[in-house]
Amino acid sequence: MSADIVARGLAKQAASTSTGRTVQDKLSETVSVLDFGAKGDGVADDTAAIQAAINAELTPNGGALYFPDGIYRITAKLVIPFATGWRIYGQSRRGTIIRQATSNTRIFSLESDLIHSWEIGHLSFQWAVNQPASNTQAVAIFLGTGAATSSGLFDWHVHHCVFHNGFRGVASDPSNSPAVWGATVDHCQHQGTMSGAMVCFVPTPAVGQPRITVADSTLTLTNASEAGVRIYYGDNIVLRSLELLGGTAPIPVIEISGAFVSLIGCKVENYSAGASSTDPLIKLVQSQATVINCSCNGLSGSGGAPRFIQGVTGTQLAITGLWCSDSMTGGTPIAYCADTISLVANVRLQGRFTDKLRSYIGSGAPLPRLDIDKRQSDAVTEIGDASVTLNAASDRIQCFTATVTAARSVTLPGSGVAYDGMEFEVVRRASSPGAFVVQVIDPLSGQDFFFPANCRGSIRYRCIGGGSWRIMQASTFHAADTGWTASTGTASKAAFAVYAGATHTASYVQATVQALDNAARDTARRVKAIEDALFAGGLIRA
Repeated sequence: MSADIVARGLAKQAASTSTGRTVQDKLSETVSVLDFGAKGDGVADDTAAIQAAINAELTPNGGALYFPDGIYRITAKLVIPFATGWRIYGQSRRGTIIRQATSNTRIFSLESDLIHSWEIGHLSFQWAVNQPASNTQAVAIFLGTGAATSSGLFDWHVHHCVFHNGFRGVASDPSNSPAVWGATVDHCQHQGTMSGAMVCFVPTPAVGQPRITVADSTLTLTNASEAGVRIYYGDNIVLRSLELLGGTAPIPVIEISGAFVSLIGCKVENYSAGASSTDPLIKLVQSQATVINCSCNGLSGSGGAPRFIQGVTGTQLAITGLWCSDSMTGGTPIAYCADTISLVANVRLQGRFTDKLRSYIGSGAPLPRLDIDKRQSDAVTEIGDASVTLNAASDRIQCFTATVTAARSVTLPGSGVAYDGMEFEVVRRASSPGAFVVQVIDPLSGQDFFFPANCRGSIRYRCIGGGSWRIMQASTFHAADTGWTASTGTASKAAFAVYAGATHTASYVQATVQALDNAARDTARRVKAIEDALFAGGLIRA
């Protein structure tokens, strides 16, 4: 097709619209809202022009509509009629702004059943003034057919969008909801001026919603009155690489119900739990949920027991990769809890975070399988010169750093052990340990251990077999023995008593020590001779 034919065709189209434009403009923009009279100057009311463009270009057979950079002021909702395979896109998500001047009013409203295979991207949705949570119609992309239906709106994609000053970003009608399935929302920004969710699919009455993905987005929930992502009755829900900032108890940042939920690489930061919250940050209901490489950082509060991830009503939870830290001044934040926890691995807990308390896992619930690493943080308690009794929430390492002035003991937990694989390590490392024994008491299995007087060392216990302790490693070492010299032969009955099976009452002198040493050397030679004979006879191997 020659350039003059293209020019004549485009000139004819310009004559049929309210704005004449150059060939170069039209060729670069394809079908633009400017061709239908939209100004994009932030002053003119572009509602009628954009609606005319939608009606003309979006058809049951597809279509595409382009918004060049500008501020498109509208005063009513923009209704998208029944159409499939269409695309609405802007020049850039920061520079292409659709601004709703009328409060409590939608921007795009999809009001027909079976609208599918569509795409909206590279746009910024704004309201002229902040919309409170009571303005429930202030939704950027509204999905509602006027009647509950299982047919719904499916196989669609919203991407590279910004939501500002409204209530919700992408949401279905809360009272007469169509099903939503095969949907993806990604690479979006939900700003802190939004008062509701970025994604909200909560159908009434209940209807199944399979294959929904929310990914690669940042949600600032400073003023949110509900979870940033709310999806009910889902199946195969994937939340991937989400950054959720802020939020305040008791409102969760994520709320999902339905089978087969995956949280992959999601991060929650700077959530405020208050003084007494026991509510979850991520709430899962009736789900088989998998958590992979997620984190909670900077959780604040002064008390209570907020849960980072909580599964209820039959939720089964498997975790492979979780990192939690907090800045709370009181309370006990819980990393996760659920009715059934099938697997926990690669978990790191810092600060006040714990997952060791059996009561938070659920009374009578099956315990998770043994980790492939540590679920207890390597926090250290300096015992000092005292005896202690441990519980399931005690630090993994218990350390005597002072000289003991009497016999001391460390008693392992006798009940409330949270899981097989829990470990405790007792270390005696004072430079002057003290002339008294330190005993480690095992109330479950009776495998007690003694650090002798004047002895340093460590011992590590692990819980195995549904509630018994086993010694996994033990070592002791002494300071260099003193008490005699070669020149004087000063007596010292303590020089060998720590090694002997009985305490000798007589003093040792240098001659006696030399005799014992000679006897030990002779015994070693005899053992070596026996070993050589057994080897030569083929009874043992090297």
